[in-house]
Amino acid sequence: MAYTLNITASLFWSYLEGNLSLEEIAAEVSSISKASEDAVMKDLYRAVAFFQECDLLAPNPS
Repeated sequence: MAYTLNITASLFWSYLEGNLSLEEIAAEVSSISKASEDAVMKDLYRAVAFFQECDLLAPNPS
């Protein structure tokens, strides 16, 4: 299976390695994109839900 991601989803994907919280990822992406953190967080939650639905993320070990 192959997936095509837009630029924002690709950026989210690059940060989802387990070292940063979703809030930290949203802050990073917000500073890069100049979008509000609230808007970025909403998009991030949607992207993470999509990645989870597609079984693309490993379970969090905590």
